Amino acid sequence: MESFNIILFSTLWVIAFLLTRIGLAVLFKKGGITPWLAFIPVLSWWYWIKLVDRPKWYIIGMIIPCVNILFSFNITLDLLRSFGQFKFWQHFAGIVFTFIYLPIIAFRKDVTFLGGAGNSDWRAKNIPAHNGAREWA
Repeated sequence: MESFNIILFSTLWVIAFLLTRIGLAVLFKKGGITPWLAFIPVLSWWYWIKLVDRPKWYIIGMIIPCVNILFSFNITLDLLRSFGQFKFWQHFAGIVFTFIYLPIIAFRKDVTFLGGAGNSDWRAKNIPAHNGAREWA
C-alpha cells in the first residue's frame, strides 16, 4: 500500500511540475527570456526573478528552505501582475492552483508582458490601489 502512495505522489508531482513549467516557459517567451530555462529547477528561479524585476538577492531567499515558500509566493504574484493579472481571484488561483493557472494564462492570446512588477516605479504606475485586508488575504 505504501509503495502505491509514493508512486501516486510522484506521478502527481511530476504532472504538476511539468504543467507549471510549461506555463512558465510560455510566459518566459512572452517576457523575452529563452523558454527552455523554465525547466531547469534552480536556474529558472534566477530568470523568474529577473523577469519580474526583483533584486538579485531574492535567489538567496529561494534557496533557503521554508523561506523559499514566501519568496515563491511573492515572485508568483509579481509574475501574475507582470502579465496583467490584478484581481484577487486571479492571485488566489495563481498561488493555490499554479500548475493549472499558469498554463491557462500563458496560452491566452490577450495576455502580454507589461513589465517587471517587482519594480517600485512600475508598481506605482500599474497596480490598482487595494486595501490592506485584501493584500494580506
